[in-house]
Amino acid sequence: MECAKCEDIHLCLECLSNGKEIPPHKKEHKYYIIEYIEKRIFKYSDEWSGHEEMQLLEAIELYGLGNWTKISQHLGNSKNGQECEIHYIKKKRKKKKKKKRKD
Repeated sequence: MECAKCEDIHLCLECLSNGKEIPPHKKEHKYYIIEYIEKRIFKYSDEWSGHEEMQLLEAIELYGLGNWTKISQHLGNSKNGQECEIHYIKKKRKKKKKKKRKD
């Protein structure tokens, strides 16, 4: 992933999904996908490719969290709105659990 605002800032998918900030980069900056990512980002990803994960995040940013029908249409594949919502919620919960264990 490449930041659209910062010069020469590239992030891996894990850093991007965790909101990593490398000065001067801020997590709310727009980004570009610089290559198709077929490999899964998360170990237990319900068969979601890295590219689909990135499309999901992009669609949430575009249409807002909760607009699952529009979000699923943005993905342009066989995943429906409910599948997108469930997948997002599962990943969000796992991140919160991980964060609590670190604290």
